[in-house]
Amino acid sequence: MKKSFKLKLGKEYYNKGIIQIPVRFMDDIPKSGGIPISLIIENNPPITRTFILAEQNRKINGRDELKDWYQKNFKLNDEVNVEIISETEFRIYK
Repeated sequence: MKKSFKLKLGKEYYNKGIIQIPVRFMDDIPKSGGIPISLIIENNPPITRTFILAEQNRKINGRDELKDWYQKNFKLNDEVNVEIISETEFRIYK
């Protein structure tokens, strides 16, 4: 599959560690919550959690690990790369 997009780190994403999946990739993500999702930050070991993916907002909350990474490596409104590796695996990198 391997599809990717750039995510602009607006205030909510930057301060909360959130990734929002664009509408054009809706068919590439789970349709309901409660599914374990692996989030790979750069080349670090994956963080695997059960995320709630609400169809109306398409958000993955990476919590403190992602928020801390954003704030150490980027400024507000910078862009990061997000790769959809599979329906349940995402990679985020510079």
